Amino acid sequence: FLFGTGGYEYALDVTAHEFTHAVIDYACGGGNGLGNSAEAKALNESMSDIMGSLIEGKSGDGKWVMGEDANGSTRSLSSPDIKHYDAFDPENDEHDNSGMYTYAAYLMMTDSRTAGISDETWARVFYLSMFMLPSDAVMTDGRQGVLEAAAAYGFTETQLQAVRDAFDAVGIAEPAGIRITLPSADG
Repeated sequence: FLFGTGGYEYALDVTAHEFTHAVIDYACGGGNGLGNSAEAKALNESMSDIMGSLIEGKSGDGKWVMGEDANGSTRSLSSPDIKHYDAFDPENDEHDNSGMYTYAAYLMMTDSRTAGISDETWARVFYLSMFMLPSDAVMTDGRQGVLEAAAAYGFTETQLQAVRDAFDAVGIAEPAGIRITLPSADG
């Protein structure tokens, strides 16, 4: 990422996106970053887009578009090229493959059940979730990390269900296995 090479340095979300890649290298995989698999690369791009959007701090439609303050938009979190995991293809560019995860973030953050959650709290949730990802993370690891981080930040069961529903809607399903659900204070 070079400043002065195309105008993207004027877009806070793009600059934050690029710096988030460095945070991911520090946080994920015990300080080893995310690997080179197609899913790990897509997850890296997605987390960077999400944090870029949250750091920029816009409201309304501009909140969900990356790079609109520079040379035009680069991606949309609310309308990505790939909205569902069924369309994931390891041969696609990681920026395209990242779409379903960013779309899940858009869905959970705009769900009426999470309306009271601030952008700062969302940023903290996604940041904490990075530390839960192994180097070879796949989309379901990202789902689990966000859910665990959201629970750590005190999301209610209703809010956690909104997060689950968002991931389900884009095909990032809960991994098969045993699930133990403990009752929460809010029922």
